[in-house]
Amino acid sequence: MTPLDHDAPHRSNEADVIAVVAAWDAAWNAGNAKALGALFTEDAEFVNGRGQVALGAATIAANHTASLAGPFKGSTTRGRVRRVTFLSGSTAILDVDNDLTGYRFLPPGAVETSPGVHSGRHKRVVVKRGGTWRTVSMQLTSILPATP
Repeated sequence: MTPLDHDAPHRSNEADVIAVVAAWDAAWNAGNAKALGALFTEDAEFVNGRGQVALGAATIAANHTASLAGPFKGSTTRGRVRRVTFLSGSTAILDVDNDLTGYRFLPPGAVETSPGVHSGRHKRVVVKRGGTWRTVSMQLTSILPATP
């Protein structure tokens, strides 16, 4: 990752911002929707790969309770931070490349990127509130399979 001129002064927070991704992976892989919800602010917005919008940490947790008990039960996610861009000392954008495996099935409209793998890009806006970095906005974009 190469720092941009405007965010270089805030690089000391980078490890804490990146830890948000590790916490997401750990909560998802444990099937813990409550822990996923705790990674969001109360006024957060979550846009899934099908464009559906969930508002607020409680709603985000509830939606993930259903999906982690259904199509994604037992699945494993692995995020790789592609870029961190600081907008200030308390706001950053995380660009994450993500692979999801071990799912039971994919929801309607979602397709495998390769056999057994659903890949996507996550864009997260994270803010530091009360000393803790949390997600205020997250949007998923599916990566479609390569066409011959």
